Amino acid sequence: MKLVILGNGFDLHHGYKTSFSDFRNHLLNSKEENDKKLISDVDIVLKSQKINIEEGILWNDFEKIIGKIMQNGSKTKKIADIQLLSLTEKFTQRFYHYLIQEIKKNDFIINKKIKKELESSNSILTFNYTNSYTKYLNNKNLDIFHIHGELSEQNLPLIGFYYSNVGELNSSDYLRKYKGKAFHKPALAYKQNGINLTKRINQFILKWSSKITQVIIIGYSFGESDSHIYSILNNILVDQNQSEYIPFQQADKIPTINFKLFNYNSKETNKLISKLKENIFSESNRRSSVYITGKGTFTPEIKDIITFEAIDY
Repeated sequence: MKLVILGNGFDLHHGYKTSFSDFRNHLLNSKEENDKKLISDVDIVLKSQKINIEEGILWNDFEKIIGKIMQNGSKTKKIADIQLLSLTEKFTQRFYHYLIQEIKKNDFIINKKIKKELESSNSILTFNYTNSYTKYLNNKNLDIFHIHGELSEQNLPLIGFYYSNVGELNSSDYLRKYKGKAFHKPALAYKQNGINLTKRINQFILKWSSKITQVIIIGYSFGESDSHIYSILNNILVDQNQSEYIPFQQADKIPTINFKLFNYNSKETNKLISKLKENIFSESNRRSSVYITGKGTFTPEIKDIITFEAIDY
C-alpha cells in the first residue's frame, strides 16, 4: 500500500505563496497596523535567537524557535513583554485568513508525475493546511490525514513544536508551565478547538499499522519540529524479517519498502535520504538489506529490502 506525504514544497511547486517568507512579506507590506505590529513582534522573537531573517527561514525553523523558547524560557525582557503564547495564537489566526485568500487566486497546473503518484495512493498524510491535492484526485475516496489541521472554520492550523523527549511531565505540568493554556502532550502546539494531536496520530497509526510498502514524499523536509513523523513511519511500514541471513527459498517473501522523494535540489534530497535512513533504522532496527544464502556460492547475494530514489518534478 502507498502513502503520500505532502509538505509546504507541494503548495510552493503549484504556485501558492505559502512559505514563511511569503507570509512575513505580506504582513510587512500590509497597510494594517495590527499586521505591522504582529510581524514586528515575530521578528523580535526570531532575532533574539540570532536568526538572519533576510536569508529566509522555513516553517520548521520558526516552529523550532518557538518551541525552544517555550521549553527553556527566555531571559530577554522584550520576549517576556511580547507574551509568546498570545503572539502564537494571533499569528496562527492571521495565517489562517491569509491562506484562505491565497488559495483562491492561483491557476493550478497539474504535474503528470505527481498525478500518477496521488491517483495510485491509498492514503495522504499532509503537513499543509490547504487541500490543494484534491485537484488531482477526481473525488477519489482516500484516507486523508491533515496532521496539523486544515482550512475549515472548525479547524484552525496548528503551529508549534513536537517534543521528542518529554520526560515525565504530565498534563498538569504543561498547563502550569504555559500559563494555563491547553497544549498537546507531548506536542507544543496551540490546542485549537479541542484538537487532540496525539489521539489523531494514534488513530492513523492503528489504521495503517504494518501495511505501507511505498512512501512518496513531495515537498516535505523532515524538520526537527516534526520529529514525530519517524515514529509514525516506523509503526505503519510493513513488517520485515529482521534476520541478516535469509535462505533463498524465503527471499521472495520479504517485502520491499520503497521511498520516493520528489527532487528540487539534489543536495537537499540526498540530505533527506540520509536523515530518513538514520531515523528509520535507528528507531526500528530495520535492515536496509539482507544476505541471501543457500545458492551454492561462497559469497551470499545481497538483497535490498528498503530502497530510496529521487524523482525530478
